[in-house]
Amino acid sequence: MKMIVATDQSPHAQVAVELAGRLAQPDDEITVLSIGHVPMLVSPGAAAWVLPEMDLGWHEAKTSAALAAATAHAQTAAEQLRASRAGRVEACAQSGHLAEEILHVASERAADLVLLGSRGLGD
Repeated sequence: MKMIVATDQSPHAQVAVELAGRLAQPDDEITVLSIGHVPMLVSPGAAAWVLPEMDLGWHEAKTSAALAAATAHAQTAAEQLRASRAGRVEACAQSGHLAEEILHVASERAADLVLLGSRGLGD
């Protein structure tokens, strides 16, 4: 079975990681996915006007920091699953919109099961 375990360091996501460890069989493929939140420049559907002199360095720095944190967290959760002898485990980090990225990775990897907490850090 191919599983995606989406995690954000919340207690609810930790339950999903632990459940994946209990469900996994030795031949399963598990992707631990953590998404770094990227601040939006404009609201969805709004017209975006970016002036040529506008400095977007702060946005790039936030995106880079979010991806680094997501990578570290995904690796930590993947190590936890490897310690439980849960199949083949890979850490994956993305940046962007949470739901879109989870669905994208699940589709890309032809996942049979997606596990995530009932609430995240935002709730």
